[in-house]
Amino acid sequence: MIAMQRWVEELSRPTEDFFSAYVNTSQNDQDLILAVRSAVKVLVPVIDWPGFLPHMPHGLLGLSSIFRLRGILDARSFRRALGTQLHYFAQEGRATSAKKPLMGSGSFQNIKLGIQKQLPEIAFGEVMGINVPTDDDFDFLVSLVKNDMSNMGHKMVFIHHMKYLFIQLGRPKATGRWLLGICAWLAAGAPDTFWNERAQKRLDQVPSRPLAGSMVFAPEDTTRLRKAVNEFGLVQMLNEWTSATSDGLHSAEMLKVLILSSSDKLLDARRDLEGKTSWLFTYLESLWFSDDAKSDLAVWSQAAALVNLFPSEEESLRMSTQVEDGGSKVNLSDAILDVEPQKAFSIAHSSLNTANLPADVEREVALAVSWGDPIYNYSHHSLALASLIHLRGHIEPQVWSYAMCSLCKSLANSQGSSDLSRQLDRLLD
Repeated sequence: MIAMQRWVEELSRPTEDFFSAYVNTSQNDQDLILAVRSAVKVLVPVIDWPGFLPHMPHGLLGLSSIFRLRGILDARSFRRALGTQLHYFAQEGRATSAKKPLMGSGSFQNIKLGIQKQLPEIAFGEVMGINVPTDDDFDFLVSLVKNDMSNMGHKMVFIHHMKYLFIQLGRPKATGRWLLGICAWLAAGAPDTFWNERAQKRLDQVPSRPLAGSMVFAPEDTTRLRKAVNEFGLVQMLNEWTSATSDGLHSAEMLKVLILSSSDKLLDARRDLEGKTSWLFTYLESLWFSDDAKSDLAVWSQAAALVNLFPSEEESLRMSTQVEDGGSKVNLSDAILDVEPQKAFSIAHSSLNTANLPADVEREVALAVSWGDPIYNYSHHSLALASLIHLRGHIEPQVWSYAMCSLCKSLANSQGSSDLSRQLDRLLD
């Protein structure tokens, strides 16, 4: 009880003893879950959510990705990664006064109205009137924001991840209301449906076949669409994309093309764009695992527009594998942490395409991510990795391997300080 009280105090006013309080209150799995629940209930009401608009803080968002890596990381690395993520969450900008919403009736019709009328406090208050939140409640919110690409599709991604966090925390009532409530609050923000409208206008002009896919998609079709997403302007790309999808292109083929193009973009990304470009994997994973969004051609088209937004280089200039010196054996995690993007790319390529060791690569990359400071990389590292791992069984092995290699290059090229992680790790001894 004393350890939990101290933890709540550190969440409310973080000091240099934050990690010590975290270690003391997370000695076993049950206590760890309670510590995260407390963090949600203490911090969600006090964060200055309006002050971040039109953007979104990633301290809470990144928590779900750390839980997704739990099955890959050893217990110590998981606690280290979770602790630094909670520290990031606690460091988010605070509002001048805590959020104290009026308790609504829990009416989903009112929640929907609050979102459609852009009345975030109404949407939030109505959610707080729900007795027991469910997984379906999060899916309901996704259906209301799937067309909204404000801030690169953050709304759908956030709701998708909060649903996962809700499940990992044991579907708690009070904590669940805060998670669902802030999802509704963010969903009621100003929408951006420009890409969706442009795509829908084109799709309405031609009869479409079922999304299950009746089109025979040849390798040259993949190359053609990939080139369109990578190189064409928005108008020409949407023309090409909606034409192909209207012919009955299977959703799995759309995912394949967009993962390949996203990987190209990530290999081409400058250091200052690594994190934002890796967001493409995070968005595509959220789309794929939302049944409502996944069945909507316009949503796939806006996803193509998002990938198209990022810059590309000539294919001849793109990073390729290099043969590593056999005399110096370097772990993939070390190559990433030592900021050696070419070496990280080549080691990952060899491990995946020669030795066929995807699980080993996942563990090495997750270990590297667990040493990073999420405040520095805005949790993009853990979000992108968790998304690719979740997608592994849903895309072709060669496509997944290419995406993972591109992510390894990106992680190595965007490393920051690991001082906080090392500080926490010493306390875990």
